[in-house]
Amino acid sequence: MSGPWFDVRGCARALVALGSLGLTLAACSSGAVAPVSSVPLANAALAPRSNALAVDTGKQPGASPALTRGFSVLHTFSGCPGGSGPGGDGANPVGGVYVDAAGDIFGTTYAGGATCQSNALPGYGTVYVLKPSGASYAEKIVYTFDGANGAWPEGRPALDACDNLFVTTSAGGPSQTNGTAYKFSPSASGYVVTGSNTFSSVARQGGNGPEAPLLQLDGRSVLYGTTYAQGGAAPNNFGSIFALSSSGLAETDLYDFAGGTNDGSYPSAHLVADASGALYGTTTQGGTYGYGTVFKFVPSGAGGSETVIWNFANGSDGAFPKGGVVLDEAGNLYGTTQEGGTPGYGTVFKLKPTPSGYVEKILYAFTGDHAGSPYASLVRNGTMLYGTTTYGGGGGCTTCGSIFQISTTGTQFALLHLFHGAGDGAQPFFSPLFWDGKALYGTTEYGGNSAGASGNGQGVVFRYVP
Repeated sequence: MSGPWFDVRGCARALVALGSLGLTLAACSSGAVAPVSSVPLANAALAPRSNALAVDTGKQPGASPALTRGFSVLHTFSGCPGGSGPGGDGANPVGGVYVDAAGDIFGTTYAGGATCQSNALPGYGTVYVLKPSGASYAEKIVYTFDGANGAWPEGRPALDACDNLFVTTSAGGPSQTNGTAYKFSPSASGYVVTGSNTFSSVARQGGNGPEAPLLQLDGRSVLYGTTYAQGGAAPNNFGSIFALSSSGLAETDLYDFAGGTNDGSYPSAHLVADASGALYGTTTQGGTYGYGTVFKFVPSGAGGSETVIWNFANGSDGAFPKGGVVLDEAGNLYGTTQEGGTPGYGTVFKLKPTPSGYVEKILYAFTGDHAGSPYASLVRNGTMLYGTTTYGGGGGCTTCGSIFQISTTGTQFALLHLFHGAGDGAQPFFSPLFWDGKALYGTTEYGGNSAGASGNGQGVVFRYVP
């Protein structure tokens, strides 16, 4: 990388065909980009990039410190040192990370940053990068939010082929309520803001902006996302699906969820896409039984069509999915629910497409014994799925969480790591794991060796090598 931190690559790359993978990386061009309404539907050769929580096939793993099998803490956040005084570091990373080809780790923190004053005024969050430095990682704060420019980012950054970062915040902005989106482009001195958007629909409610990471498809000049409780006419603010242009982040509201028994409500997870460009996601509530849904959305111009493909019923079925879904080559969908199953500590499910609709199979029902209540999305590597839970843990901690693996058939399940809190972190809450081809990366919202005035650590970035 040129300079101490960043590799400034020319934005004149030609389209790079990835052969048998059937993927295409978007050219790095500073020219005009087609508006959302004129972007054609994807063809069968297009596939989701890894920042949709799939395996990173767009970029190959880069050089990083030597990998040691098992669990490692890569960084512990300090937030406000000692619980008082301005703190430059972030705190409470809830959104997970993205690892690029050079081994740099990008993420966001929900709190902390230069605006952090105390536990009562914990700051509005940061965008950070961890760069390999010998046998460890060195942190640099890319951007600090102050409320007026955004607040409380909950999703990890998305990266494009030109190494631009795209980040959303769940609140803040000029209105202080609706959330923001930013594009950060690499420069010789770090990153600079080259695009921004404030979510500002009249009916949107305060503090409930986009919670999930954005999805970018190769060959497209738009990014897709969801808002949790914004969109539509009041009082029907059940969430929305939106698109942002990748050039200036101009926003298009594609779909507003209707809630009730015929549609889902309150989507909080990422979207994924199949080879045709159709998007899939979950809603935490709504649907026939009120326990959440899995939906399919087909973008078309400035709108699109939505179909509920599964309604959760609680009981032996799952309930309240907070995480999204991942796809395999056969079109099967895999995901988690935070509740439901037997005896009610959440599930791992599979939805198989058939001519008459989708058929569900519960791959695993958590019992609460060392693990339960998975909030985050799964990540798939071949026939193995990896995920985290917010409940359970080791060393007597029942709310620290765990890392688990399960085969796509449900026949193999194992707990890979039990979080203890003080040293290794606690509660990998909404944080989806990231698979770079060699290891899993993630974050915990709390825990670690740094402690604020309350005695709770400020979170960690971790790596697990299977």
